[in-house]
Amino acid sequence: MKSNKQTTEGFQRLLDALCQQASTILRSQYASIWLKKGNVIELSAASGYSNDLDFSQMFYEEGEGLTGYLAQGNTYKGNFKDIRGNPLWKGKFDHIQWPDPSKADLNTFLGVPILLDQVSVGALKVENKEGNEPFSEEDQGMIETMANLISTAIKSQPYLLDRILGPYIFVLMPFASSFRDIYQLGIKEVAVELKCRCERVDDLEHNDQILEKIYQEIRSAHLIVADMTGRNPNVFYEVGFAHALQKEVILITQMKEDIPFDLSGHNHIIYEGTISVLRTHLKKRIEAFLRNNPFKNNRMIHK
Repeated sequence: MKSNKQTTEGFQRLLDALCQQASTILRSQYASIWLKKGNVIELSAASGYSNDLDFSQMFYEEGEGLTGYLAQGNTYKGNFKDIRGNPLWKGKFDHIQWPDPSKADLNTFLGVPILLDQVSVGALKVENKEGNEPFSEEDQGMIETMANLISTAIKSQPYLLDRILGPYIFVLMPFASSFRDIYQLGIKEVAVELKCRCERVDDLEHNDQILEKIYQEIRSAHLIVADMTGRNPNVFYEVGFAHALQKEVILITQMKEDIPFDLSGHNHIIYEGTISVLRTHLKKRIEAFLRNNPFKNNRMIHK
């Protein structure tokens, strides 16, 4: 098994390669990848810059400048002259690329957010296209593909997901198609709105046996949401496993009759098949969990 250090080094090499590839494919002089860590967006990989720069000191506050704007889920395509006239541009690090400010007006820029489950976790930027050509719609499609590759790389690193996406909610429920909207609209959308990562096992790419993967995700999760509707034996067993690990579990069900006797003492959300009812009550329960279990830099603070 690889150590965390080996995994981190491997991921960094992958980011560096993707950054270089973005620069090559888009024929830009500079490329950079910025990823969130807590409330800041850090420079995580760069191509085309001087090797003696200390990138560890380069970061933006959330929402700060153009990089913070991109990391909020926005796209920007234009040139530096346009950017300098835009109130979003603060030029915090522009002196690194362009010691002579007069040169900056001639160069082009394209930046897109890096999205995980519809949540922006950073930005990919390319600057100064060859020949001073403007970036095209085709270029934008290419850079969005590169951003998706970075997203896939992040998803392969659970420790990065904890750091970037915040508290992890794992959902236990039957896999029947009738539960699809309940999961997507009633549970996952609420979790994402509260800046939590939310997954069901069929969301995850893996080569493990499905039961082992479920147990692994239960161990990793900060909070479990379990739908007891239909008295599914697998869900019951998995809830028992979560309780044995002393995980906090929010139990939901469409019908009161599906609550087994030995769990009747637990507070259930009974939503009677109505997604709006589920959303309202689940949001309150997750908010209470987050208040009682504060997170700093997306890690739970143990009291």
